[in-house]
Amino acid sequence: MILYDYPRAPNPMRVNLFINEKNIEIKRVFVDLSKHENLKPKFLKLNPYGTVPFLSVKGQIITETIAICRYLDCIKPSPKLFGNSSLEQAKVEMYRRKVEFEGMQSVGESFRNSSKAFKGRAIAGPSKIAQIPALIERGKIRAEAFFDFLNKTLKTNSYVAGNKFSIADIDAYVTLSFAKWIKVDGTAKRRHIGLWKTKLDKRKAFKKYNNQNSEDGGGNQSSISWSNIRASGSSDFYLDEKMKSIKMKSSNKWYDKLHERYKNNSETDIRIGFYFTNDKRSKVKLEINLLMNSNLVEEKSYKDYS
Repeated sequence: MILYDYPRAPNPMRVNLFINEKNIEIKRVFVDLSKHENLKPKFLKLNPYGTVPFLSVKGQIITETIAICRYLDCIKPSPKLFGNSSLEQAKVEMYRRKVEFEGMQSVGESFRNSSKAFKGRAIAGPSKIAQIPALIERGKIRAEAFFDFLNKTLKTNSYVAGNKFSIADIDAYVTLSFAKWIKVDGTAKRRHIGLWKTKLDKRKAFKKYNNQNSEDGGGNQSSISWSNIRASGSSDFYLDEKMKSIKMKSSNKWYDKLHERYKNNSETDIRIGFYFTNDKRSKVKLEINLLMNSNLVEEKSYKDYS
């Protein structure tokens, strides 16, 4: 399972916070949106939508933030971030959709129609769609109205969807952060949003995210860079299968076979057997170095044992 990621962008941020709350360990590939790596042919071959985040599971891809979160919630149900009871789940979904459609989309509408980086690409993905300047101001007006609604909600609710933390809080927190990109301050004169944000900032999952991601767009240090993947076809499935293969090759089965083969042989034969095994190990290490674009070189020499 591999997450293709650009953690400071809004939707990847939502998934990263969800992963942190679930405490899930996951491999990541960093896709640099500032260099349009998501629009390059090799990336589009993996994900024709040209978007991040997307999750690769056993060679199949899952796009769309909530679809990814739903999948992760299924494989690790605790803690419950979509609600427990049927009523809780309905309320979480109700508020989450209000956040997404009234808050996040309004900010995105303003941002994508104003940013020079999205000239000719006002809609996410590879499609060429012209910006509409009139939507810049409309998006800001909608965003301000949403934050008024959120402030009123948080006056009576401890969290967005009630008295329990949920994915609706993650979405609202990201929307608040995203709004800064269009110079809208959701906390301005909105005391209850400010108190709620302070509470979320203290959560372990949020601290982890904020510590890992700086203002320069750096991203998670455990990520592999997309530009450094050298696998043929640039398939993450290739990467996954290659690492599994390497893991298998380095297992104790080698030594069991070696022992079986040479248990009745002389000490010299056993030593020669280990020379061959060491060479195999060296080849595996070389594969890893090439896969990870490492400059490390290991050289060994032995007496002729041919």
